[in-house]
Amino acid sequence: MSPIILTSYLISELLKGQRAFLARVICLIAVVANLVLIFSVCPMDIWGRPGQAKGLERTSWPTLDSTSTTAKFLIEENKKAVDEIKSRDEQEDSWFHNKFILVGGLLAAALGYLGFGPQANLPLEDRVTSLSKSESTTVILAVASVMVLGIDMHVRGNNCEVDQIGLWIRYYLEPVLLHGSSGAKDTKTLPPGFYGWEEFLRLDAAPSAAMNAVDWHDSIGAGKHSGELWNLFYVPHVHFLTAFVYLLYLMAFQTFAIPISKDQKTGRRPMSIICFTVVQTSIFGFAWIAHSAPEIFELKVLPFMPAYEAGYIAPFHYFVPCVALVILNYPFLLRYWKPSEIS
Repeated sequence: MSPIILTSYLISELLKGQRAFLARVICLIAVVANLVLIFSVCPMDIWGRPGQAKGLERTSWPTLDSTSTTAKFLIEENKKAVDEIKSRDEQEDSWFHNKFILVGGLLAAALGYLGFGPQANLPLEDRVTSLSKSESTTVILAVASVMVLGIDMHVRGNNCEVDQIGLWIRYYLEPVLLHGSSGAKDTKTLPPGFYGWEEFLRLDAAPSAAMNAVDWHDSIGAGKHSGELWNLFYVPHVHFLTAFVYLLYLMAFQTFAIPISKDQKTGRRPMSIICFTVVQTSIFGFAWIAHSAPEIFELKVLPFMPAYEAGYIAPFHYFVPCVALVILNYPFLLRYWKPSEIS
């Protein structure tokens, strides 16, 4: 937290020195960096199987006759699991559409105000300035931020359940159906380097093993659910609209907080502080939902750290960047709440 505290102090000094634009730029850059971490995905695994191979040894896979009742039951269970994943993917797409409609509605309302509002006779620049400095704007954007964060909580909770289904297929279904010893009626066998889909998504080959590999199957690197850079930088794009609305809210709040007269002796109404608290609490709620799972599963604590935690311990590590968002905006909060202390 030391770099965050120093950055917050720098922002405070820049505000005192009437260099508000530079202070806001530094604040927003630091906020974006923390949002990338908050919106990232921590790889999930079944408890007790972190890192490297993540699988049962081939010698321990049971023998299963493909014509047996057990095999037919497992195949039907696989169909149910696949249908559930498909259903949840469709729900996620629907929720994204709802979020897009919400952001589009906000944009339409803003354009309507600029074009037909009570200040329509003023120059466009003055109308935009008035809108950005309005307390009503900060309240509306705060409510919008809470709504899109609520949608993202639902999406990430959905993704967590899909990952749990995938892990069941990867550890308990694919090894038996694909790699177990076949019955007498099976005449074809899979090649040694073949992976099932869920197994393929969770490959986690060490770089040294990949360099010394003889076969391309052995040299394949981390899969979608195990790749560090993928989970840190690619997955957050799903939350782009959420980050966009949140940054708009912060910019509106900062613009509203900065132009305070030095001779003002009392703080402003607490509405904006209440909204700020609700928005930041929602971000904590998102971090909890997005980075937690039932205790039978474990999640990687943070990207590029070889540490796994079970269940609900992992999200506490993501509370650090959530706290950082509050600390980075503390100079603006102080400027808003205690204008009489501004030098």
